[in-house]
Amino acid sequence: MEPGTVSVVHTGALGGDVWRDPEPLFAAMRWIGAHRPDAARRLRLVLAGQPDPRLCEFLENADGAGVRYVGWLSRGGSIALQRSAHALLLLASPHRTSATPGKLYE
Repeated sequence: MEPGTVSVVHTGALGGDVWRDPEPLFAAMRWIGAHRPDAARRLRLVLAGQPDPRLCEFLENADGAGVRYVGWLSRGGSIALQRSAHALLLLASPHRTSATPGKLYE
C-alpha cells in the first residue's frame, strides 16, 4: 500500500446484480474525487477480482477518485492484499440479510 494513504480493499466479485449493487460506492468515490480532492489523495479504494462491465465503466471515469484496480489475484494474493489493508469492504444487500460470504471468515 502507499505510505500516507488509507486503503480500503474489496476482493472478489463486486456484485452488480439486484443483491449487491456497487453503484452507491462508485458514486461516493466520484463525489470524493470531485468535491474533496484532499481526501481523495489520501484514500485508496483497491479492487481485486474479475472485471465486469460496470466496473470497467467506473474505472474509465474514475479520474481523481482514488481507485486502484489490481485485477484477478490468487487466493493467497487476495489474502495478502486484505492483510495489508486498513479496512476491508463488504458490499451487502437489504434483500439478503442472512447471506455471509466465506471471505468474511478468512
